[in-house]
Amino acid sequence: MTALSGPIIFNNSTGDDNNSSGCGPSVAVTETITTVAATNSATVTSGTGYSVGDIMYIPSATVGRKFNVIANINGTTIIFDNNWDDNLTSVSAYIGGKRAGSDLSTDAIFTEAPDGAVIEIEHTGTDYANTTTFSPSLGSTPSPVTIKGTGSGQPRITSPSANVNCVRLGTGSYVFENLAFVGKKTSGGGIDVFVIFSNATRTKFINCLFKSEQSQSGGSLFGDGQNSTHIGIFENCVFDGNNLSTYGFYRSGGTSGYAPQNLINCTFKNLTTTAIYLGDSRSCVVRGCIIQDCADGITFAVDSFNQNFIEDNIFYNLSGNGITFNNDDQLFASRYEHNIFSGITGHAFTANADYTGEQKLSLFDRNAFHNVTGSTHSNLTAGTNDITLTADPFVDAAGSPPDFNLNADAGGGATLRSTNYTIGG
Repeated sequence: MTALSGPIIFNNSTGDDNNSSGCGPSVAVTETITTVAATNSATVTSGTGYSVGDIMYIPSATVGRKFNVIANINGTTIIFDNNWDDNLTSVSAYIGGKRAGSDLSTDAIFTEAPDGAVIEIEHTGTDYANTTTFSPSLGSTPSPVTIKGTGSGQPRITSPSANVNCVRLGTGSYVFENLAFVGKKTSGGGIDVFVIFSNATRTKFINCLFKSEQSQSGGSLFGDGQNSTHIGIFENCVFDGNNLSTYGFYRSGGTSGYAPQNLINCTFKNLTTTAIYLGDSRSCVVRGCIIQDCADGITFAVDSFNQNFIEDNIFYNLSGNGITFNNDDQLFASRYEHNIFSGITGHAFTANADYTGEQKLSLFDRNAFHNVTGSTHSNLTAGTNDITLTADPFVDAAGSPPDFNLNADAGGGATLRSTNYTIGG
């Protein structure tokens, strides 16, 4: 497979779907294919102005394949990575420029980009508003396709007002970076914004936003369902429920695959249901996250199991519980340590039955508690090195924006600092 010469670029103000491949010269080159017979070679008029690794695009509706990577240029003979699948004569083709991006859901490149490709979606200040669900089907486990936003902010990919998701993945392996996925349904109940189902195997999200701007409540910001094998990694992502009755991260399970989920340095806010719901999973990592102004923090469903690592998180202003266990196995070979619970109306840790025996096979250590109305440990024993705070530990958690750094000279932050507690500096 020929390495691409650069990223495939989308832009919804200067892109053109009629004469652009998105990968190649900054200004698209027009070429004419004179002969091709359903093979991976073609005779062209020029053969100049573009390079190996560029993508050639043929917009003709009669072509089975619309995009092909240039593998070799020998005068006016071009060799491609794949067959064109059609007999062509005197057909216009284009290399380079920027793809149009007003409707990513209809662009064929999202089914034809090679493994390992990078697709850049440029921030222009205008939403990439799709007419149907954006459903790419790309990438393999060793060679994921990267779809990333570039520019001064996160490009917003929005769902239509109809009853469809913003993004729906059924296959492939991806890295998504610096993008905002926004649900915009305008009537009826809410719907999941970003959905994983079927055979999508591996995804990684870096600096992404999942947000609901729907007119009514319902659904999840990220839903992983009907899939036993998907492993997700989320770094520095924000899940904003916008005060609708919406889940944040929701894994509903599969067929006993127990795939691990990893949420690192993420923020969950304004969710009137559960921020993180972990079903049919084990070996999950939730580390360095802030869960604020939600109902429940983390809920382990009854079909989730052991070896979980919930560490260095902040649970703030929750109307329900902090961490909920619905299976005693969730306490085997697991670590629940170095978390701060502040302003919890329910329990900080709660189990649906007496799990104090199983708790001996896990580690509850150096968790701090401030203003917890219920128990710090319901159906569980106290942890080791528990810290009880009599004052707010944060600089200004209720501020806009909130400041979750530990206050230094007074209050609960000073107590935590005296015990070498390092969350928030």
